[in-house]
This record gives sequence, C-alpha cells and structure tokens, in this order.
Amino acid sequence: MIDRLFPFFPDGRRGVSIAARLALMIVLGVGALFSAIVLYGYFTSRAALEREFAERMENLGRAAENEFLRIPGIAESATRDLAEVLLQFSPPPEKLAETMKRLLESHPDISALTIGFSREGADPRYGNYCPDASREGGSVRLRDLAGEVDWTVQEWYQLPLQMGRALWTEPFFGEGGGLMVSYAIPVYDASWRYLATVCASLELHRLAGVFSAMPIGGRGYAFMITGDGTFVSHPRRELLMRETMFSVAEMEDRTDLVDLGRRMIRGETGTASLYDPLRGRLMVFFRPVGAMGWSIGILFPEEEALADITRLRRVQGLLGLGGLIALVVAGLFISGRISGPMRLLKDSAARLASGPLCRRSRPATRWGCSPHRSPR
Repeated sequence: MIDRLFPFFPDGRRGVSIAARLALMIVLGVGALFSAIVLYGYFTSRAALEREFAERMENLGRAAENEFLRIPGIAESATRDLAEVLLQFSPPPEKLAETMKRLLESHPDISALTIGFSREGADPRYGNYCPDASREGGSVRLRDLAGEVDWTVQEWYQLPLQMGRALWTEPFFGEGGGLMVSYAIPVYDASWRYLATVCASLELHRLAGVFSAMPIGGRGYAFMITGDGTFVSHPRRELLMRETMFSVAEMEDRTDLVDLGRRMIRGETGTASLYDPLRGRLMVFFRPVGAMGWSIGILFPEEEALADITRLRRVQGLLGLGGLIALVVAGLFISGRISGPMRLLKDSAARLASGPLCRRSRPATRWGCSPHRSPR
C-alpha cells in the first residue's frame, strides 16, 4: 500500500521514480520560498525590535538625564548667585563667608562652596583669601583655606582661569575620601582683571545614585563615564575612578569596547553591539549627559533585549518544520497519483517489448496463430 502511495523506488533495478523527482522539485521550490519569507520576517522583526529598544532606552536615558542634571543645575545656579553677590556688593570677608554658609544651608544637594581669590586682585581685602563653606556632619563649617593649601594651583581654580569660561572638573577624591566633582566659574572685575574662581562641589555618589535607581529591569544595568572615559558609575565598584573604558578594553582584548568608548566621549547618541566572553552578545544604548562632557550607557544582554524575536524565531522554525514535513507527504502523494498512469503505461510497454505478441493457446496453422475458421 505504501509503495503504491509513495513510490520512491518502484523496483530494485531503477533509480528514483518520476513521482519522487516531482515531489522533490515541489518541496525544494516551495521550501526555498517559505525559507525566504521566514528570513525576511525575522530580519524585519529584529530591526523593528531594535528600533523599539533604542526608543525605549532613549526615553529611559532622557528621564535619567533630567533627574541627573537637576542636582548639577542647582550647583550651577548657586555658583552664579554667589558670583553675582561678589560682583554687585563686594561684601567684606566676614559677610561673604556668612552668605556662603546661608546659601549652602539652603541647598542640601551641594557639598561645598569655595571662592578662590586672585592674589593679584585690586581689592586688598581679598588678596590672600579663600573662604570655604563645607558640610561636616549635620552642620556647615566655615574656614579660610589660605593657611592650609595653595588654591591657585588647584584644578578647580586654574581651569576656569585658563579656559576663560565656566566648566565642570573631572571627578576627584575629596578630603573624606569620597568622589567629588566641582562646577567652577571665572569672575572678572569691572576692569576685566581676574577677581576669583567661584566653585560648588558635589558628592558624586548622589549623582551616580540616579542611574543605579533607574528601572532598567532584568540583567541590564547603567554606567557612566567622564570625558576621558573614566568610569564614575558602574556595578563593578573596583572600576570607579581607577579604570577607563580603554584600559578595560586593553585588559580584555576587546576592540569593540574601544570603538564604543570613542563614540561616547565624542558625545554621540546611538546603539552598539558588543560581545562579552562571559555574557554573550550585548546591546548598548548611549547618549551624552548635558553639557558636562560625560556620557551614560545602558546595557542589556541581547537575548533579553530581543526575547520577543527569539520566541518568534522558534515558533516560525517549528511551524516551518511541520509545514515542510506536511508538504513532503502531500507532494509525494499527489505526485504519485499524477504519475501512476504514466508508470503503468511504462510497465506495459516494457512487457510488450520483452515478450511475444500473443500466447499460443491452440496449435498453430499455416494460416495464422489463432484461426477462427478453416480456409476453403
């Protein structure tokens, strides 16, 4: 019965039957078309999911950036207010220190306020004066750094003086050992002589805490680097302020990490694909953070970011396999039915070619094989 329905090898002497060849052609043609449709659907769906992932990470990154910049915005505003007080009122040193204390008490996100006066300034009251208001426990401590350090060689003083504009410094370790970052602006008097650098300092963990609290979900995480690629926020605490993206790339021999680091410090926004020997394929979204020159990255395992397309691929693969099996069975059955008459005709022709045209059931006469009547 099976040989009649699916005649692969009609007998041992001949090759593959016409039905099998016809079925094979149908299966290959339809299978190739089906495979092309599945592949097109997979890559189209993957591209759509990648765009959706980028948009979702863009919204998440923008929300985190807005929350992150809220604290630096407060520091920038307080620094400008203090510089304006200095320019407009030129208060005596004791009044200036008291103003700094009240300003710091009204802004709990700021860790310290410092004014470093130029030693070459026109006002003799500020010739060797560097007032500092900083938090100590639950109170604000006032002191004059002139007797402790040479503030004129400090980065927060020199950079605004050299650059001639307000800027954020690179992170540094504060007196208590914590990571700090400062916003400093240059102040000039009416004669455009350098008067002072006004500086507000923040504890970096308050800023980094914004990213650690991001609702990323799954096994994803966020990290942040400075303008030279130094890690200032990362789940691996041993990397903070000790390693850059480029030093990690060199240790792990990963050129893809170098390319990502270059794009991030250039202030680009986009997505990238990485390969981690321990975690497999990774997807990273990155974007700059305000005007600080820093950049944030949001990282996800690719299998987690593209979980929907992975499930879709598995379902399509199972459906394709089942459809291919059904197509093979149907093709063999239909081709067998179509080629049946041709096979019978072929077998009949072979029998005629191999034997006599008739059987001798009666004795032969000289008039023929099977006479119906005797000749007269």
